[in-house]
Amino acid sequence: MSMLDVVTISDFTRQDIDELMAEAHTFKHGKMAAASLQSGHLKNVKVASLFFENSTRTRLSSETAAINLGCYINGFAGVEGTSVKKGEPLIDTIKMLEAY
Repeated sequence: MSMLDVVTISDFTRQDIDELMAEAHTFKHGKMAAASLQSGHLKNVKVASLFFENSTRTRLSSETAAINLGCYINGFAGVEGTSVKKGEPLIDTIKMLEAY
């Protein structure tokens, strides 16, 4: 699967989902996890973490996993204080974060 921006599940093709599931299966069975952590192939990758609903455990577990892989997290938790709350389109917020 190539790198892509994901906003909704409809952004994935059937092939993308199949490849993602195959990779997840590999990670689950420990065939890549240790090598991936050691290789640092995700070091300095930027991850946008945009949580519009309260979901502390999900947000923190996702962000912790990304940090453990060497990623940098940028985003927000909750719609308060965002441009979306002011009525701007979600796509504008996504484009702004993408530019960062």
